[in-house]
Amino acid sequence: MMDKRIMIGNFSFIVLDNFGDRLLCLAEKILVTMGFDSESNIFDGSEVDELLNEFLYNQLKNDADFVNLKGTGLSEKHFGLLTEKMYKRYREKIKSERYWWWLSTQADNPDDDRKYITCVTETGDTYPAVCTNNQIGVRPVCMIKKNSTAGNIIKLSLAKN
Repeated sequence: MMDKRIMIGNFSFIVLDNFGDRLLCLAEKILVTMGFDSESNIFDGSEVDELLNEFLYNQLKNDADFVNLKGTGLSEKHFGLLTEKMYKRYREKIKSERYWWWLSTQADNPDDDRKYITCVTETGDTYPAVCTNNQIGVRPVCMIKKNSTAGNIIKLSLAKN
């Protein structure tokens, strides 16, 4: 099986899907471990959202031509997290990690009033976790144009697995 990967800045991303002139990409590795949010299980406005769409976007915006995630089932931001449905769709392209990582799908626990969000476990299964758990990783998803801007070149590489 051959996986397509791209480098954006110093980060490697897996190409999950090709939408004509746009590529849907997922970080190959967990970038950071942190709580999803201290009060909410909604991505928009969460601490993860702020990290991705303020800090990370500002770090990488000159390295690729980002387009918002509108039309993918995610918010109209440059970075997001996969939904559980998207994870299941692309699971065969996504290698397991040693640690759990956040998805953006809200979850419930009928025995608990805390806020939960779905995560991917080290075995590749999905499981709900409390949003304040700061031991769970962040693997952002983004959409970029195939052609880069400002003369920067997006390096496409094929890796055999």
